[in-house]
Amino acid sequence: DSVPATGQVAVIATAGLTAVGSTVLLGYCFSPYVHTLERVAADAAQDKNDQLIRMVTRDILARKVETIFDPTKDVAAPSSSNSRPFCNFMVHGLPFYIHP
Repeated sequence: DSVPATGQVAVIATAGLTAVGSTVLLGYCFSPYVHTLERVAADAAQDKNDQLIRMVTRDILARKVETIFDPTKDVAAPSSSNSRPFCNFMVHGLPFYIHP
């Protein structure tokens, strides 16, 4: 016997939702993960005492996302209402995670 069209649509929709949903959830959970952390040389226009840091993370499409910040001014602890499972500090209001 053949499976009715509504059953086929239900199976396809469930498989598609599972595939897309799990990818989005993994992207949400692991996008704050810092892959590279390095010091940046100060420009001539900046104060020579500034110690800037460059972090490299990846977005859901595996593209590099670079964030440059001053660790003495731009870093904060995550708020108690933060829903990210992997987040141990915030920079400019964005969550980041460095594996201890």
